[in-house]
Amino acid sequence: MKSFSYANPTRILFGVGQIAAIAKQIPESARVLMTYGGGSIKANGVYDQVVAALGDREVAEFGGIEPNPSYETMMQAAAVARAHKSDFILAVGGGSVVDGSKFLAVALKHDGPDAWDLVTGKAKVKGAVPLGAVLTLPATGSESNSGAVITNKALGAKLPIMHPAMFPAFAVLDPETTRTLPPRQVANGVADAFVHVIEQYLTQPAGGMVQDAYAEALLRTLVAVGPKTLADPDDMDARANLMWAANQALNGRFSFGTGKINALAGFTSALILLAVAFGMVWESVARWLDPVAIAYGQAIAVAVIGLAVNGGSMLLLGEHDHDHDHHHDHHDHHDHDDHDHDHDHDGEDTNRRAAYVHVLTDALTSVLAIAALAAGWMAGAAWLDPLVAVLGAVLIARWAVGLIRDTAAVLLDFQGPAPLREKIRDAIMSDRDAEVADLHLWSIGVGRYAAEIMVIAAAPLPPEAYKQRLAGLPQIVHVGVEVHRCAGDH
Repeated sequence: MKSFSYANPTRILFGVGQIAAIAKQIPESARVLMTYGGGSIKANGVYDQVVAALGDREVAEFGGIEPNPSYETMMQAAAVARAHKSDFILAVGGGSVVDGSKFLAVALKHDGPDAWDLVTGKAKVKGAVPLGAVLTLPATGSESNSGAVITNKALGAKLPIMHPAMFPAFAVLDPETTRTLPPRQVANGVADAFVHVIEQYLTQPAGGMVQDAYAEALLRTLVAVGPKTLADPDDMDARANLMWAANQALNGRFSFGTGKINALAGFTSALILLAVAFGMVWESVARWLDPVAIAYGQAIAVAVIGLAVNGGSMLLLGEHDHDHDHHHDHHDHHDHDDHDHDHDHDGEDTNRRAAYVHVLTDALTSVLAIAALAAGWMAGAAWLDPLVAVLGAVLIARWAVGLIRDTAAVLLDFQGPAPLREKIRDAIMSDRDAEVADLHLWSIGVGRYAAEIMVIAAAPLPPEAYKQRLAGLPQIVHVGVEVHRCAGDH
């Protein structure tokens, strides 16, 4: 089992009626900003319970935090918080509300012109406004971890941010708050939690028998209580177990190696693309050697429909470019300045990229087919159709090979990008006493890296002190530090 450092400072207040307990968790003098989503908490009674628990504290409200919270929305929340002089944030809602509020907490301590720099890593997190959470939708575990995913609509980017300051001080998990959830949201929450666990479980063996057994217990629990929760909304035992299992699914307790299933999915998709390319070549050669009659009008109509469908799919997936504008994995962490040309896709969602390449290749095939069919129809050159298909297959194969190379880098623990390794060395050696004798940096998921570092110093510090020097590199999510005293000059 690999070395790791684990701490979770979030106090969990679990059980029916625990919303009232927040009165003892928030200072009486606090100026509280209550954040929430679309307002369902006012319909199901949660809002009234929270207001009662807050008592006479000065409270401002900000509602309307959308699913996949946006930077623009949270900047509006920041303006409200600053006008109110809020010194405590209480997030009431599901994972998106909590994610947005965690980002808000660090954004309020940012003194630069653009808090988005905290997400990209251009600026360091300098602290956070204290935060608490009242969970109403069990799914992501965001209420007791230090990560968030924020969307910047203007840039078309969706990026993660992680920092120890973003851990909520407490989280209320009252299964009663989930009673009025629509069945679809309950089912989505079960699936979300299940996927979070399976991502961490289905990785290469790390010898973590306790973590594996814990993951298996969570998976069994979710399989058992999911149907019960849907069948009987009043089954509080089932709801309680679902809420606790979802919380444990993404709180870092057994997350070493998480994210490789994403790369595995991308790798598998790339292999399928290669098979498709081979099939296109095989069929094209066969039609070239043994031409068949072509119903040009019908074939062009089908190709046009296919192009429209694939174009719509591309819009849904979002524009994919090679400057790393799109990255997503729940609570994955990334700095887009840390990628060199040898690993130019190391920090992106390779599964999403694979899906995009699939529809892009389908769209390209449709365009080429329309052009070849039209030319063949007008000029009587039936050989154009198989020729263009072969050219399309070559391009598809080229994209697939590139995707295989990039996903293999994650699956095989290739050394991380050189610029990030240099940043780690600079941070560790910032006191001019320590030297990095050995550094191994490898990708463990979308924009997530693990590092094992050997430090030699004349006046060595505890390992935790060197780990703290990497706090400005949120994409480093697992660190092992070995410290040795230097025998002489170094």
